[in-house]
Amino acid sequence: MSVKVSGMKQQIIDTLNDLAIAHRIVKHAPVFTVEESSRAMEDKTPVKNLVLKDNHSDQFYMVVMRGELRLDMKWLAQNLAIKKLSFAKADVLKELLDVTPGAVSIFGLINDQDNVIKLVIDDSLICEKDIGFHPNDNTETIFIPGKSVAALAKKLGNDFLLLDFG
Repeated sequence: MSVKVSGMKQQIIDTLNDLAIAHRIVKHAPVFTVEESSRAMEDKTPVKNLVLKDNHSDQFYMVVMRGELRLDMKWLAQNLAIKKLSFAKADVLKELLDVTPGAVSIFGLINDQDNVIKLVIDDSLICEKDIGFHPNDNTETIFIPGKSVAALAKKLGNDFLLLDFG
């Protein structure tokens, strides 16, 4: 018996296979927050995926950071050499990544065909054995080795920056 896989999820799996990135998929009840995700998968390294906009330009950033940390927007803006950041609105998430709030993940960058989103990664995540991201659907999590995140970003064509979120 074969299992039908959504087009987006299959595209993610194909991309991971092309890069020879080991992965595993965990199905779970819908989760919308880091807290809910941590309860659903207790052994998971909590990760936040946030899309932010430079208030003085049309530049967007996807921040991938440890879930237990609180994002210091002023600190991040300083490190990106910009004045002020704000969270991207739901309609922008849908337009740029074809996702809704609660389903944002690095895998959404597959839909960023024009590579308008710059990726900012907490460098401590690179050392994790595996980290999980939704396949643009918050009822599953695909785990990949932390060291593979940079390779995935390069494959997708998005500029990325590693920062120490401490």
